[in-house]
Amino acid sequence: MTDVVVVGRIAIDEWVLSEREQQSARTPADTYGGSGANMASLLARLGMDVGLVAKIGCDDVGVHYRDRLIELGVNVDYLQTGYHRTAVCRIIPGISYEWLDDVIAFPSVTASDLTGALVGAEVAIFSDCAPSQDVVLPEASYWVPQLWLRSPRWEPRAALLPWRAVFVNSRERDELENLMGSTVGELSKQTKTTWIVTDESKDTICWQSGISSRHQVDPVAPVVALGGGDALAAAFVFARYEGLSIGNSIELGHAAARKVVQQVACQLEQGHVDELLSTVDAMRGQNGFA
Repeated sequence: MTDVVVVGRIAIDEWVLSEREQQSARTPADTYGGSGANMASLLARLGMDVGLVAKIGCDDVGVHYRDRLIELGVNVDYLQTGYHRTAVCRIIPGISYEWLDDVIAFPSVTASDLTGALVGAEVAIFSDCAPSQDVVLPEASYWVPQLWLRSPRWEPRAALLPWRAVFVNSRERDELENLMGSTVGELSKQTKTTWIVTDESKDTICWQSGISSRHQVDPVAPVVALGGGDALAAAFVFARYEGLSIGNSIELGHAAARKVVQQVACQLEQGHVDELLSTVDAMRGQNGFA
Protein backbone atom coordinates (compact mmCIF):
# COMPACT_ATOMS: atom_id res chain seq x y z
CA MET A 1 0.00 0.00 0.00
CA THR A 2 1.28 3.49 -0.90
CA ASP A 3 1.79 5.88 2.01
CA VAL A 4 1.53 9.04 -0.08
CA VAL A 5 0.80 10.04 -3.68
CA VAL A 6 2.19 13.35 -4.95
CA VAL A 7 0.63 15.03 -7.98
CA GLY A 8 2.67 17.88 -9.43
CA ARG A 9 5.42 19.17 -11.67
CA ILE A 10 8.60 17.47 -12.80
CA ALA A 11 11.37 19.51 -14.41
CA ILE A 12 15.07 20.15 -14.81
CA ASP A 13 16.40 23.27 -13.09
CA GLU A 14 18.88 25.14 -15.30
CA TRP A 15 21.03 27.32 -13.04
CA VAL A 16 22.63 30.42 -14.56
CA LEU A 17 25.66 30.86 -12.30
CA SER A 18 28.35 33.51 -12.17
CA GLU A 19 31.99 32.37 -12.38
CA ARG A 20 32.33 32.71 -8.60
CA GLU A 21 29.14 30.72 -8.02
CA GLN A 22 30.31 28.01 -10.41
CA GLN A 23 33.52 27.62 -8.41
CA SER A 24 31.70 27.41 -5.07
CA ALA A 25 28.63 25.43 -6.18
CA ARG A 26 28.23 22.08 -4.51
CA THR A 27 26.04 20.69 -7.28
CA PRO A 28 26.06 20.71 -11.12
CA ALA A 29 24.56 23.67 -12.98
CA ASP A 30 21.58 21.54 -14.07
CA THR A 31 19.72 19.75 -11.28
CA TYR A 32 16.53 17.77 -10.79
CA GLY A 33 13.49 19.87 -9.90
CA GLY A 34 9.77 20.43 -10.28
CA SER A 35 7.59 20.86 -7.20
CA GLY A 36 5.96 17.43 -7.34
CA ALA A 37 9.23 15.61 -7.89
CA ASN A 38 10.95 17.69 -5.20
CA MET A 39 8.40 16.61 -2.62
CA ALA A 40 8.23 12.99 -3.76
CA SER A 41 12.03 12.68 -3.65
CA LEU A 42 12.26 14.08 -0.13
CA LEU A 43 9.43 11.90 1.17
CA ALA A 44 11.05 8.81 -0.35
CA ARG A 45 14.40 9.67 1.24
CA LEU A 46 12.58 10.11 4.56
CA GLY A 47 11.39 6.53 4.23
CA MET A 48 7.83 6.83 2.96
CA ASP A 49 6.32 4.67 0.21
CA VAL A 50 5.70 7.34 -2.46
CA GLY A 51 3.96 7.42 -5.82
CA LEU A 52 4.34 10.35 -8.23
CA VAL A 53 1.79 11.52 -10.80
CA ALA A 54 3.52 13.92 -13.19
CA LYS A 55 4.31 14.67 -16.82
CA ILE A 56 7.78 13.99 -18.19
CA GLY A 57 9.43 14.46 -21.58
CA CYS A 58 10.36 11.76 -24.08
CA ASP A 59 14.00 12.94 -24.22
CA ASP A 60 17.10 11.43 -22.61
CA VAL A 61 16.70 13.79 -19.67
CA GLY A 62 13.27 12.31 -19.00
CA VAL A 63 14.70 8.80 -19.09
CA HIS A 64 17.47 9.71 -16.63
CA TYR A 65 15.02 11.48 -14.33
CA ARG A 66 12.71 8.48 -14.30
CA ASP A 67 15.67 6.22 -13.46
CA ARG A 68 16.68 8.54 -10.61
CA LEU A 69 13.18 8.44 -9.13
CA ILE A 70 13.17 4.65 -9.31
CA GLU A 71 16.55 4.55 -7.53
CA LEU A 72 15.04 6.67 -4.75
CA GLY A 73 12.18 4.22 -4.43
CA VAL A 74 9.49 6.44 -5.95
CA ASN A 75 6.69 4.57 -7.73
CA VAL A 76 6.67 5.93 -11.31
CA ASP A 77 3.78 3.86 -12.66
CA TYR A 78 1.71 7.02 -13.12
CA LEU A 79 4.38 9.18 -14.74
CA GLN A 80 3.09 10.31 -18.13
CA THR A 81 5.50 10.65 -21.07
CA GLY A 82 4.59 13.38 -23.55
CA TYR A 83 5.81 14.13 -27.06
CA HIS A 84 8.07 16.93 -25.93
CA ARG A 85 11.26 17.57 -24.01
CA THR A 86 11.29 17.53 -20.24
CA ALA A 87 10.25 20.91 -18.82
CA VAL A 88 13.04 23.33 -17.88
CA CYS A 89 13.10 26.05 -15.23
CA ARG A 90 15.92 28.58 -15.72
CA ILE A 91 17.14 30.04 -12.42
CA ILE A 92 19.38 33.06 -11.81
CA PRO A 93 20.23 32.88 -8.07
CA GLY A 94 19.00 35.88 -6.10
CA ILE A 95 17.40 37.48 -9.16
CA SER A 96 14.71 35.52 -10.97
CA TYR A 97 13.51 32.30 -12.52
CA GLU A 98 11.43 31.47 -15.57
CA TRP A 99 9.71 28.40 -16.97
CA LEU A 100 10.83 27.63 -20.52
CA ASP A 101 8.03 25.09 -21.02
CA ASP A 102 5.32 26.25 -18.65
CA VAL A 103 2.35 24.48 -20.23
CA ILE A 104 3.85 21.01 -20.43
CA ALA A 105 5.11 21.25 -16.86
CA PHE A 106 1.57 20.99 -15.50
CA PRO A 107 0.45 17.46 -14.67
CA SER A 108 -2.35 16.30 -16.93
CA VAL A 109 -4.29 13.28 -15.75
CA THR A 110 -7.85 12.10 -16.21
CA ALA A 111 -10.06 11.48 -13.21
CA SER A 112 -9.87 7.72 -13.79
CA ASP A 113 -6.05 7.75 -13.91
CA LEU A 114 -5.86 9.81 -10.72
CA THR A 115 -8.36 7.57 -8.98
CA GLY A 116 -6.19 4.60 -9.85
CA ALA A 117 -3.09 6.30 -8.51
CA LEU A 118 -4.83 7.16 -5.24
CA VAL A 119 -6.14 3.65 -4.55
CA GLY A 120 -4.82 2.56 -1.14
CA ALA A 121 -2.95 5.83 -0.50
CA GLU A 122 -3.19 7.20 3.02
CA VAL A 123 -1.98 10.68 2.04
CA ALA A 124 -2.18 12.82 -1.11
CA ILE A 125 -0.36 16.05 -1.98
CA PHE A 126 -1.45 18.20 -4.93
CA SER A 127 1.09 20.79 -6.06
CA ASP A 128 0.47 23.32 -8.85
CA CYS A 129 -2.82 21.59 -9.61
CA ALA A 130 -6.09 20.47 -8.07
CA PRO A 131 -8.28 17.38 -8.51
CA SER A 132 -11.57 17.40 -10.36
CA GLN A 133 -14.76 17.02 -8.38
CA ASP A 134 -14.98 13.35 -9.43
CA VAL A 135 -11.86 12.40 -7.48
CA VAL A 136 -12.27 10.95 -4.00
CA LEU A 137 -9.43 12.27 -1.84
CA PRO A 138 -7.73 10.41 1.00
CA GLU A 139 -8.68 11.81 4.39
CA ALA A 140 -5.17 13.27 4.76
CA SER A 141 -4.88 15.39 1.62
CA TYR A 142 -2.71 18.49 1.28
CA TRP A 143 -2.61 21.32 -1.24
CA VAL A 144 0.34 23.45 -2.41
CA PRO A 145 -1.33 25.67 -5.06
CA GLN A 146 1.70 27.74 -6.18
CA LEU A 147 1.36 28.70 -9.87
CA TRP A 148 -2.07 27.06 -10.04
CA LEU A 149 -3.46 30.36 -8.73
CA ARG A 150 -2.45 31.98 -12.04
CA SER A 151 -3.47 29.08 -14.24
CA PRO A 152 -6.40 29.34 -16.68
CA ARG A 153 -7.56 26.09 -15.05
CA TRP A 154 -8.00 27.80 -11.67
CA GLU A 155 -11.41 27.45 -10.01
CA PRO A 156 -12.45 28.64 -6.53
CA ARG A 157 -13.84 25.20 -5.65
CA ALA A 158 -10.28 23.94 -5.20
CA ALA A 159 -9.72 26.09 -2.11
CA LEU A 160 -12.86 24.72 -0.47
CA LEU A 161 -11.99 21.04 -0.75
CA PRO A 162 -11.50 19.14 2.54
CA TRP A 163 -7.74 19.64 2.67
CA ARG A 164 -5.90 18.63 5.84
CA ALA A 165 -3.63 21.64 5.24
CA VAL A 166 -2.85 24.22 2.54
CA PHE A 167 0.59 25.79 2.08
CA VAL A 168 1.03 29.27 0.57
CA ASN A 169 3.61 32.02 0.78
CA SER A 170 2.53 35.59 1.55
CA ARG A 171 2.24 36.56 -2.13
CA GLU A 172 0.18 33.48 -2.94
CA ARG A 173 -2.01 34.17 0.10
CA ASP A 174 -2.74 37.67 -1.23
CA GLU A 175 -3.53 36.27 -4.70
CA LEU A 176 -5.81 33.60 -3.26
CA GLU A 177 -7.63 35.98 -0.95
CA ASN A 178 -8.25 38.29 -3.90
CA LEU A 179 -9.58 35.40 -5.99
CA MET A 180 -11.77 34.04 -3.20
CA GLY A 181 -12.94 37.33 -1.71
CA SER A 182 -12.16 35.88 1.70
CA THR A 183 -9.13 35.76 4.02
CA VAL A 184 -7.30 32.53 4.80
CA GLY A 185 -8.34 33.02 8.41
CA GLU A 186 -11.99 33.00 7.37
CA LEU A 187 -11.38 30.03 5.07
CA SER A 188 -9.75 28.09 7.90
CA LYS A 189 -12.88 28.61 9.98
CA GLN A 190 -15.22 27.81 7.12
CA THR A 191 -13.53 24.63 5.92
CA LYS A 192 -11.69 23.39 9.05
CA THR A 193 -8.54 23.33 6.91
CA THR A 194 -5.20 24.36 8.44
CA TRP A 195 -3.58 27.16 6.42
CA ILE A 196 0.19 27.59 6.65
CA VAL A 197 1.51 30.92 5.36
CA THR A 198 5.25 31.43 4.93
CA ASP A 199 7.03 34.74 4.32
CA GLU A 200 10.71 33.96 3.75
CA SER A 201 12.62 34.96 6.93
CA LYS A 202 9.52 36.28 8.71
CA ASP A 203 7.41 34.17 11.07
CA THR A 204 5.28 31.41 9.55
CA ILE A 205 1.59 31.93 10.33
CA CYS A 206 -0.61 28.91 10.98
CA TRP A 207 -4.39 29.36 10.81
CA GLN A 208 -6.71 26.80 12.43
CA SER A 209 -10.45 27.33 12.90
CA GLY A 210 -10.01 31.09 12.54
CA ILE A 211 -7.22 31.31 15.13
CA SER A 212 -3.63 32.12 14.13
CA SER A 213 -0.32 31.12 15.71
CA ARG A 214 3.18 32.34 14.86
CA HIS A 215 6.18 30.09 14.36
CA GLN A 216 9.62 31.69 14.33
CA VAL A 217 11.94 31.25 11.37
CA ASP A 218 15.71 31.23 11.93
CA PRO A 219 17.09 33.67 9.32
CA VAL A 220 19.55 32.41 6.71
CA ALA A 221 21.28 33.88 3.68
CA PRO A 222 19.63 31.97 0.82
CA VAL A 223 21.34 31.19 -2.48
CA VAL A 224 17.89 31.35 -4.06
CA ALA A 225 14.44 31.20 -2.48
CA LEU A 226 13.30 28.28 -4.61
CA GLY A 227 12.46 24.79 -3.45
CA GLY A 228 12.14 25.83 0.17
CA GLY A 229 8.36 25.75 0.08
CA ASP A 230 8.38 22.25 -1.43
CA ALA A 231 10.75 21.02 1.27
CA LEU A 232 8.70 22.64 4.04
CA ALA A 233 5.45 21.08 2.83
CA ALA A 234 6.96 17.60 2.37
CA ALA A 235 8.70 17.64 5.76
CA PHE A 236 5.50 18.87 7.44
CA VAL A 237 3.45 16.07 5.85
CA PHE A 238 6.03 13.49 6.92
CA ALA A 239 6.08 14.80 10.49
CA ARG A 240 2.29 14.74 10.75
CA TYR A 241 2.27 11.20 9.32
CA GLU A 242 4.70 10.29 12.11
CA GLY A 243 2.29 11.68 14.70
CA LEU A 244 4.15 14.88 15.57
CA SER A 245 2.32 18.05 16.57
CA ILE A 246 1.62 20.86 14.12
CA GLY A 247 4.23 23.00 15.89
CA ASN A 248 6.91 20.30 15.59
CA SER A 249 5.87 19.65 11.98
CA ILE A 250 6.31 23.31 11.05
CA GLU A 251 9.67 23.31 12.83
CA LEU A 252 10.81 20.31 10.78
CA GLY A 253 9.54 22.05 7.65
CA HIS A 254 11.62 25.10 8.51
CA ALA A 255 14.70 22.91 8.97
CA ALA A 256 14.21 21.27 5.56
CA ALA A 257 13.59 24.61 3.84
CA ARG A 258 16.73 26.15 5.37
CA LYS A 259 18.86 23.38 3.92
CA VAL A 260 17.36 23.72 0.44
CA VAL A 261 17.63 27.49 0.04
CA GLN A 262 21.33 27.45 0.99
CA GLN A 263 22.34 25.20 -1.90
CA VAL A 264 22.32 25.20 -5.70
CA ALA A 265 19.65 22.50 -5.97
CA CYS A 266 16.00 22.14 -4.98
CA GLN A 267 16.31 18.54 -3.77
CA LEU A 268 18.18 17.40 -0.66
CA GLU A 269 20.78 14.66 -0.62
CA GLN A 270 20.63 11.81 1.88
CA GLY A 271 23.08 13.42 4.32
CA HIS A 272 20.76 16.36 4.88
CA VAL A 273 17.77 14.04 5.10
CA ASP A 274 19.51 11.98 7.78
CA GLU A 275 19.85 15.17 9.82
CA LEU A 276 16.10 15.73 9.48
CA LEU A 277 15.42 12.18 10.63
CA SER A 278 17.62 12.77 13.68
CA THR A 279 15.56 15.89 14.42
CA VAL A 280 12.38 13.82 14.21
CA ASP A 281 13.82 11.27 16.66
CA ALA A 282 14.68 14.09 19.07
CA MET A 283 11.16 15.53 18.77
CA ARG A 284 9.64 12.13 19.43
CA GLY A 285 11.79 11.77 22.54
CA GLN A 286 10.75 15.20 23.81
CA ASN A 287 7.10 14.26 23.32
CA GLY A 288 7.49 11.05 25.29
CA PHE A 289 7.12 8.39 22.59
CA ALA A 290 9.71 6.18 20.91
